[in-house]
Amino acid sequence: MYLRRLHLWAYIYGSKAKPEKNDPKTHTWQDKDFEAQSEIQFHVADSLMYLISNQEMAKEMWECLSEQYEKTDIIHAIALLSTHNLPHARR
Repeated sequence: MYLRRLHLWAYIYGSKAKPEKNDPKTHTWQDKDFEAQSEIQFHVADSLMYLISNQEMAKEMWECLSEQYEKTDIIHAIALLSTHNLPHARR
């Protein structure tokens, strides 16, 4: 939500693709992408910076963090439900 409010989510999600080098929108895109990178770096713990330090775009940073921390398989979903004591986890 925070990144959407700052109008940066499109750069992180990748729906605002990097324009070609000669495109007049390139400078604006680079500024916004840099702003998105800065927000990500600001909110990531120093101990995790190694995961994103070699990435050149905000989208790449986000993907690295997602690959490391986003778990979508059924085992992780059950563990998450159990951890938070949600009602549908008690079946």
